[in-house]
Amino acid sequence: MVLGPKTRYAGVVPATALDITVGTFIGTANVPGPGAARALEVVVFPKALAGTGEGDYPWDLPAGGNVRSAMTNGTVVAPKTSAMTNATVTHVTDGPAKTVTLSYKGGTKIVTIPPGAPIVRIVPASKALVVVGAHVFVAPSLHAAARTVVIGEKGAIPSM
Repeated sequence: MVLGPKTRYAGVVPATALDITVGTFIGTANVPGPGAARALEVVVFPKALAGTGEGDYPWDLPAGGNVRSAMTNGTVVAPKTSAMTNATVTHVTDGPAKTVTLSYKGGTKIVTIPPGAPIVRIVPASKALVVVGAHVFVAPSLHAAARTVVIGEKGAIPSM
């Protein structure tokens, strides 16, 4: 893959479920589950990148597996008020997993983020971080040069 003058660079650093609140734009590879999809990984986007890849579409994780997965990129929203109790349901569940409702053009999806699911946050980066041994995710382009290179920092591995 060629790194050209138009190639963009971003870093990913470790994050936690505490970084995911109402209004946060996230991307998550996930698999269907009873009541909610189960996150395989989560990427927290900065406000400037909100809307990137928005939607819910087929994905290819887990690699080599025969499990159907999806990539869902959307904004975390508070669930709607229940007509039965006339109270607002919190978007965060108590216990080891966190459940979020994602809103994107064309729909919503409930996703549970289990303990141990990788969570990273995108930060600015430069080509200087692309060195031998660096963990990277390369978003290809139809042209010869890579469109985007995401580089792991501070022990984070791009999990896309």
